[in-house]
Amino acid sequence: MRQKLMFLLFIGTCALPFTMKAQTDTTKPTNQFEIAIKNASSLGLSNKQVQQIRKQNKVLRDTLSFLATHPDSTNTFNKWEFESAQLQRILPDSSYRNLLVVKSQSRITADAQRMWAEASAKNITAGYNKDSTIQQLITYLLAKKVATDQYRSNKMALDSAIRQLKANAPFAVRAIANQDANFGIDLSSQIGFAIKNKNALNTTRDQITQLISASKKEKELAATFKNTKDSTITFSKTAFESTQLKGILSMGQYDTLLVLYNTNRATNQANSDWALLTSKNLAGNFNQDSTISELKAYYIKRYSVVNKYADDPATKNKLLRVLNGMMPEAAVILKNIKTVGSTQASTGQFSW
Repeated sequence: MRQKLMFLLFIGTCALPFTMKAQTDTTKPTNQFEIAIKNASSLGLSNKQVQQIRKQNKVLRDTLSFLATHPDSTNTFNKWEFESAQLQRILPDSSYRNLLVVKSQSRITADAQRMWAEASAKNITAGYNKDSTIQQLITYLLAKKVATDQYRSNKMALDSAIRQLKANAPFAVRAIANQDANFGIDLSSQIGFAIKNKNALNTTRDQITQLISASKKEKELAATFKNTKDSTITFSKTAFESTQLKGILSMGQYDTLLVLYNTNRATNQANSDWALLTSKNLAGNFNQDSTISELKAYYIKRYSVVNKYADDPATKNKLLRVLNGMMPEAAVILKNIKTVGSTQASTGQFSW
């Protein structure tokens, strides 16, 4: 197979005239050689490099012409591999990468604009500047295309380059390129909720990167704990999140996160408490709106303490005792009802 290929290329080389007509700017390039020739000035190519590229372009054309007139299933010739091999031999790495950028620029610009539009339709682009983010997408896609072209024949090197590229890409680019604002992160966790509410928390890019890293670490630790047979290994999701978030966010940001994170749960509990008060005919002395609002605020504080100090049981218990002394009247009544109910139920003397 190799001998056949070398023979074909030898024929094309022998047929090469000493001089060739220069390609005009109106000629549409059909391969990488012609793109390089057309953009020789912007790529900074020397006359010697241009002549070498012209020579290989003639070899390519003659080889393709020969194959077209001599069909033979045993002849194999990869046009792209030939172009790339010759260009990488003639050009320094920087010039070859620039050529790949030139080759892909227009298509990738269109791809970036399309990706922005698709992401906007999914509400993924909220908080991002359109022009600057599209430019970041173009840079990312071009770098990815260059890596794909350069390492096409080396899967290990390509995978490594793509992983590094994705890891270093801005958060907006990763979100839009993956069409997933949260990268599959568990939004039920405090960390995932922080990523989802990045705009409300006014987080920096560095904080977002740290949050994503912490979320991945949490998944790894949870999986390790789930699969281990070692009883001495323990893992507390809430304690891990507490430690990580206190290290990544400012106290103000974390407090804001906890209010957002616990609002729905606190609202549901407050409404449930009001329904219980009503069912027990104990709501007569309370205003519904103000009581539910007071209960909600109390539960937000209580749940937030539990979340924030999950990694510090002593402080958590101390603050919960303080909150017990600040319990709304309606909550005190319900606590007494539930305590009596629990005691009587345990002795078989009470049922709702």
